[in-house]
Amino acid sequence: MEEILGQEMSPPLSLGKFLNDWKISFQAITLPKTHEDIKKAMMSTENQKRFDDVVTQCSLENLQQENDPNIIKFEPSFTTIARIPIKVDETDLKTVKELIREKNHTQNKNPFKRSREIYAMVGLPQEQQFEKYESCDFYNDIIVKVRIYRPARVVHSGQSLEKPVFAEEFECLGSNYLSELRDKITCVCKKKRFFDVSDNPTADLPEKTTDPGYFFINNTFYNDRRNPDNADYSEVIRNWAKKAVGLKDLLFEVAQMETTRFLDLTVSIGFPQLYQHHGNCEHVFVISQVEVLTHGVASVQRSIYPRLSSFGYFNNRVCNMCGTRRYRFIVTNSDRQLHDPAYICNKCFLNYHYVDGKKIGNFEAYRVNEDNEEEEQIRYSDKPAVELGYLSDDVGIQRTRSELN
Repeated sequence: MEEILGQEMSPPLSLGKFLNDWKISFQAITLPKTHEDIKKAMMSTENQKRFDDVVTQCSLENLQQENDPNIIKFEPSFTTIARIPIKVDETDLKTVKELIREKNHTQNKNPFKRSREIYAMVGLPQEQQFEKYESCDFYNDIIVKVRIYRPARVVHSGQSLEKPVFAEEFECLGSNYLSELRDKITCVCKKKRFFDVSDNPTADLPEKTTDPGYFFINNTFYNDRRNPDNADYSEVIRNWAKKAVGLKDLLFEVAQMETTRFLDLTVSIGFPQLYQHHGNCEHVFVISQVEVLTHGVASVQRSIYPRLSSFGYFNNRVCNMCGTRRYRFIVTNSDRQLHDPAYICNKCFLNYHYVDGKKIGNFEAYRVNEDNEEEEQIRYSDKPAVELGYLSDDVGIQRTRSELN
């Protein structure tokens, strides 16, 4: 695979072996678990009085002074020292003043440029209840950081394919299955199938009876076989590779993602891998970091892993017409749009392409899912209903402006 991509590949790393080697390397500096081990080392197993005298004389309390600095408990891989918080009046910061100034002058330039108004529409992770892990959980698991990139958009005439754009990053435990990560990945191709809804924009999108997909990691295809009817996407690729020039000698293995944990993987840190689903929807991803589960890196419930740790601001879907709302429709073969395809929000789509609920002109429209959740009800029978349906968007923008001012 390294020869095909022309990119230097880091040495493969077995995550399970990485954790075991880490445990072994720290066994030499761990303290004995019981007092009997210390007694044995001092050859005082039969003389309890002598051992008690040594414990009393070696107690740290005998060395303490009133002006001694605080002793910080050492935790492997966690060396951050808590600092005294400094109160800062953020209204005096130049960055905040610049943000307020830009917010007050938005939409005065090119409306199709990305604006800060869009940031308010980025869906944030749901709040979770925080709690400490049990001490026995630490040092027995790892945290794997996986960076997911946005699928390449449609290639317009005369333009090259765009470079990968960061979409979101997840923190996964070594005990998590690959299928658990797949269920958390955000994509507009998730759950529903696409078909032309231009004649009836409110038509329900058909549910998927099957949802095949795979992760391709280090020459192994991890297929989703939770549904026995799921197709094996990797079979076509493996059959093609047997006949392709330069790939005949490569051996591709097949496994199931729902039975494979991250600790079972052998990966190359920072090397691009592939997640594919919905036919040809391809997400490039990389495993960017691996670290042992310690007090410093884990402070939330295990049940929320894989956990969304960050996402790209510029992963927003912006309407081509208003430039303020996220698009919900992809319009193609239109005799009234400047772009093909055109990405349009509900409000612009219904107001521009319909009069009294009737289609105007010739075009095809495909509705995408919103945050992979249940779709909001679209009212298009009359204009007041449409306006009411999108009042929340306008209110959200006005509220953001008022808070900054």
